[in-house]
Amino acid sequence: MGRYIRYWYTYRTVVAVLIALVLSGSMFWLYTQQVTCDAHAAGCLVNISVHPEDRFYGYGKPDPHVLIVGIDNKSVRALRQYPLKRSVYATALKKLESAGALVVGFDVSFPDPGTDDAQLASALRDSTIPVVLSYPASGLITGDGKLIQQSDAGIDEIPIRDFRCADSNTNPSAPCQQPDRNVILASPDIQLDADGVVRRVPLFVQPACFALGTCTTSVINTFGFAVYSAANSGASSLRASLSERAQLP
Repeated sequence: MGRYIRYWYTYRTVVAVLIALVLSGSMFWLYTQQVTCDAHAAGCLVNISVHPEDRFYGYGKPDPHVLIVGIDNKSVRALRQYPLKRSVYATALKKLESAGALVVGFDVSFPDPGTDDAQLASALRDSTIPVVLSYPASGLITGDGKLIQQSDAGIDEIPIRDFRCADSNTNPSAPCQQPDRNVILASPDIQLDADGVVRRVPLFVQPACFALGTCTTSVINTFGFAVYSAANSGASSLRASLSERAQLP
């Protein structure tokens, strides 16, 4: 036996095949384990993730105090229109407010005038709770230690003035001289990692309107942070903290 071990290279082909089989089997097992773990199925023994930090996070249930009102196919069939009329959002705001909501966030863009804007504008002005309006852009880039909203071809998706301004200026591109006391603008833009997973959420971004000259504020909250902050402190407190850094749009 010692002689065979001493001259193992004589059987190097057999040794190479055995090593290849062991490595292939191990890699296939690790792959099936990762698929099992990603699906949160029984039998997950080894979670080999591309991002090891993923293993430090649990998979809990959403906060029961957060209610998501979605626009699904059933809703569209019942209302017989999409995009929905602005009056539908006004009704939703009033009902959520009367139901005891602390804050309402609309993850829907309102960059263009509609036929019934007055109803939503009135509901926003009369609201007794903070309302967060989505202000999206074409993406985020990093610049000078901050995240900046990008706007393709100079297109600004900021909500129309009737929904965020209390002054009488009719110029749609003019910055607000008197912002609506109930309304907060927030960015829903996110950054994906190379594998398409969101692992980091910024707290503040520079809005596209700042570079385009349609507002004078250099920073707004991201959508989730704005809703959370408004629910805990109210729109006036959040606006006051932001105005220390920049003049609101």
